[in-house]
Amino acid sequence: MRCSLNEIDSQLRKAARGAGLPWGLAEEAGKAARWLEMHGIACLPVFAALFERNDGRNYDEIAIMPAEGLWRAKGGTLCPLITGAALVDRAEEIAAGRTVELEVVAWPVLLVPFAAAAAKATGSGIALAWPGVQFSFEDRLVVRSNATLDVTKMASVPHASCGRLVGRAQGKIVKPEIASTVVDESVWARLDVFVERTYVPASEESRLKGAGAGLLDTD
Repeated sequence: MRCSLNEIDSQLRKAARGAGLPWGLAEEAGKAARWLEMHGIACLPVFAALFERNDGRNYDEIAIMPAEGLWRAKGGTLCPLITGAALVDRAEEIAAGRTVELEVVAWPVLLVPFAAAAAKATGSGIALAWPGVQFSFEDRLVVRSNATLDVTKMASVPHASCGRLVGRAQGKIVKPEIASTVVDESVWARLDVFVERTYVPASEESRLKGAGAGLLDTD
């Protein structure tokens, strides 16, 4: 099935909310999915896998624990959506020279749009890296990557970092060229499992107010 970027954004916002994330982070998940798909990074299976991995876990287990110099999660693995949003919150510090070091983080490719947002917000060059991979964001919003492997297959990495870009960016330019993309229907169905959790069950009161067919169903 072919989906527009708007459809992908909407689906991911609802799925993230159904997966238990607050509305603010759910909106960021939609934007992140749009950015990745627009740049040719097929991320929907990654989002589905992340939501399935975190299903049933408390927010505190996957969020950032306060620590000196290193971000880590109480449950052992950071959620890239929570972590990415925190990177944007600290964009000015990163642009000023602070390097944020992350311990084990799930699906690090989902951090990429947040690092791009931090670079855009500050007008500074920023680099996001994990073993074997670096994404660079130049001050003119040129994105480069040295990745030669499929970053969407990396379920977790033991370490990642985000800091000010030093020197010239290296790697191939990643261009925003895609307006729509082909989506595997089985992946869409996995996301639908979480989307359906956002639906309000029908009640007599809601039917009286006009939801659904009402109390008098003439079909």
